[in-house]
Amino acid sequence: MVGSRGTILVGNARSGFSNVGFAGDTETLLSIIRFKDKYIVASDYALHIFDGHHLTPLKPRLRRGGTPTPLRVQAVDDVLFYFDYKLGVHRFDGNRWEEISIPPELLARDFRGLVGRGP
Repeated sequence: MVGSRGTILVGNARSGFSNVGFAGDTETLLSIIRFKDKYIVASDYALHIFDGHHLTPLKPRLRRGGTPTPLRVQAVDDVLFYFDYKLGVHRFDGNRWEEISIPPELLARDFRGLVGRGP
């Protein structure tokens, strides 16, 4: 689990948790996931690699430039999915970043289904 002021907890409800964060870190950490042999962390302003002791910036090469505003990272099999408030959704296979196109209907606050798709 991750949280405010650089909190990184490892463990489970049965045996308890220990804080592996480090002194002096004041970042808000939003999401953490194990991807291949690394831990990827989304903070409130960037992506990082966590080696168990330090956060190192991970600078994705996205087609759409701009300041990152991460929301979440997730991994499925050997693919990392990066969700960003402004830059959208991207996937990373370990070599290449690719933007995932989201239909405008799905981005609408009052989603009522995709146009022209039904029984």
